[in-house]
Amino acid sequence: CQYIEQQAAHDAPFLMYMPLTSPHTPLAVNAQWQGKSNLESAVADLVMETDDVVGQVLNALEQSQVADNTLVIFTADNGAEVNTYLHIEEFDHWSSGGRRGCKRDLYEGGHRVPFIARWPKQIRAGTTSNEIICLTDMMATIAAITGHELPENAGEDSYNILPALTSAKRSQPIREATIHHSARGRFAIRQGDWVYIDAPSGADNREPEPVLRALGVKPHEANAELFNLGNDPNQTTNVIDSNRGTASALKSLLTKYQTESRSVVR
Repeated sequence: CQYIEQQAAHDAPFLMYMPLTSPHTPLAVNAQWQGKSNLESAVADLVMETDDVVGQVLNALEQSQVADNTLVIFTADNGAEVNTYLHIEEFDHWSSGGRRGCKRDLYEGGHRVPFIARWPKQIRAGTTSNEIICLTDMMATIAAITGHELPENAGEDSYNILPALTSAKRSQPIREATIHHSARGRFAIRQGDWVYIDAPSGADNREPEPVLRALGVKPHEANAELFNLGNDPNQTTNVIDSNRGTASALKSLLTKYQTESRSVVR
């Protein structure tokens, strides 16, 4: 907050990167927040403290009179940790938003994260977007906002998502496709609603049987997986056998990205 006040006093543009460790372990909840959630959960207490910290930052922007022209992004680097399975068992609470998988997996629960942006002079409050983006896109987006041209060998997988933030009209998706990577080095690729997993399973973590039953996941014996998130958001049914053309095209695009070590054409 002091940094924001100092920059505003100098009337200078600034970038602030604030990588909160919460609610990651170790759960270091400050004393005034311990027990605040009334849930007997240090994680819940820490989430409340995090919410308060973000509020302090937003208040500092308002009080420094720079909020209207400041882009604030709140996001996360991965989906729910594997302990989400314990939360499901004990509290029926799905930290993944009900999606299959968690951190390190190739499924949606491992890669779908919050992305909240506030920029009063550019982003209309309350709007949402179905654009598929990736955190690698921050480099090209910030470059576009500041008028900086990226060199050819920089941001090889970074797209400018400014049109999505400002709800600009566009005739096609910003990203051609998006790559998922698991902790064990396996890959998946998403294009539109289609997700191709280049492995027999997208799970690096063991998926508990009760969770698979609750989601309605159907077993299969194929050596790769294909899901359509439009009608199967929980990735329960592998439809690769009936969509070989789509699977082949996505496999080819994935191989192209891997071979060329980039997905952006400039």
